[in-house]
Amino acid sequence: MVVSPEAGLRAGPQKLEAEEADARPLAKLIDNAKADLQPLFGASEDRLRAEAAAAAAATGAPQPDLSVYYRVEGAKDPGALAEEVRALDFVEAAYVKPPAEPPTLPRENAPLTEEPPLATPDFTARQAYLEAAPGGVDARYAWTQPGGDGAGVNIIDVEAAWRFTHEDLTGNQGGVI
Repeated sequence: MVVSPEAGLRAGPQKLEAEEADARPLAKLIDNAKADLQPLFGASEDRLRAEAAAAAAATGAPQPDLSVYYRVEGAKDPGALAEEVRALDFVEAAYVKPPAEPPTLPRENAPLTEEPPLATPDFTARQAYLEAAPGGVDARYAWTQPGGDGAGVNIIDVEAAWRFTHEDLTGNQGGVI
């Protein structure tokens, strides 16, 4: 749920109040649904606003107001509750987050059964995407810019069908990457 910043909503255990809006209808809906309303980003609204102000002062750039995002937990009928909550004047959005689904592997991408080559072929000639637009992303130029080499960047990629027989993964036969 996302509320208008002007409402000044504050929620937490056994607490639901608003500085500039009447929070009683929301409190009644949450109570009737036997649900709990909490700030989405964990900290209190005051702390989130203070952190955003400090970050804005440090960077000179405006920061998003994370204090207006909430999660509702424990509702018996979350869809109906979201619909009722959306009707409130100070609520800008309310939706039911769909459950996570594991990725599916299309049949045409099924793991190969034959052994991989001992050494990976040189695919440098196929890396046209490294060149300037329109054929590429101009990665070679980006590498010359501060931060353009990706140093300090962390990426998490969830995959399926690992080929632990690949030359780069042979030291990880246990599957721990």
